[in-house]
Amino acid sequence: MTKSAQVDQYILKSPDFAQIILDHIRFLVHSACPDIQEEIKWGFPNFIYKGKIICYMAAYKQHCSFGLWNSEHLEDQSEILQKIGNTTMGQVSKIKSIEQFPDGDIVFDILKSAMHQIDNGIVPKKSNKASKPIDLPEILINALNQSPEAKSHFERFTASQKREYIDWINDAKTDTTRDRRLQTTIEWVSEGKTRQWKYQKK
Repeated sequence: MTKSAQVDQYILKSPDFAQIILDHIRFLVHSACPDIQEEIKWGFPNFIYKGKIICYMAAYKQHCSFGLWNSEHLEDQSEILQKIGNTTMGQVSKIKSIEQFPDGDIVFDILKSAMHQIDNGIVPKKSNKASKPIDLPEILINALNQSPEAKSHFERFTASQKREYIDWINDAKTDTTRDRRLQTTIEWVSEGKTRQWKYQKK
């Protein structure tokens, strides 16, 4: 089992309840794939197989999340993975205790299926559309790095959808208002909601 000291520190700095969950996820991943490598990317642990990110885990103040980057064709018969927006990512979110985490055998089989995809060269489809660089405020960058769900959704928003959030945060007149808008942004984006989601037709 190849462990990263950075991931060790990430787990140790997580809340007590989260340490139990993260250790369990880590054990399952390495049990399914002894050749897995660990690396901190975007502020949270990712597990890499043959140079490809296979899955990630993250801890928050009150819950943890676990997800697979390319879940589109995985054998998930128990349907434990929730699709993240219009992406190939799937996750188990809002894990508040080890009892809420799916059965280890089910997760083991899904990880084996993910490895099989990589072995056979199956990779997520990438969009051919080129987008112009957008200047993100540092506070938004830091907040997105702390939330893989929000970061995944935000990266797939259109340029105009991103700018609506950026302008909303930048236009705040006080630090208190800015911080409140930033928190709301992360909450909404984590759910795949655009800035104008309340006014969109269902």
